Amino acid sequence: MLKSNLPASLTDAAVSYAASQARREGMERPEQIKAVTLLEGGSVWIEGSTPGYRVKVDLSGTPPVVQELRKDQEVETHLAQQQEEVQQQASGKAR
Repeated sequence: MLKSNLPASLTDAAVSYAASQARREGMERPEQIKAVTLLEGGSVWIEGSTPGYRVKVDLSGTPPVVQELRKDQEVETHLAQQQEEVQQQASGKAR
């Protein structure tokens, strides 16, 4: 969804960065993206299908390196796993 709505001149790193920012704002799957609008100045506005899910991403500069994106994703995954473990422990104590 993103790549097809962005200029072909954008690098894969820029598209990946935009996708990571959309995921960070709750749009984890392509079908959760309602609209992608290229703004003047090199920014892109990504609107989710769920009201309130939206993000403006500046693609005019150099996007963060892929390693930084992977690190962010690893941290988010780790935090989600920790939260799941806490919830499981809490539900086990409630019984």
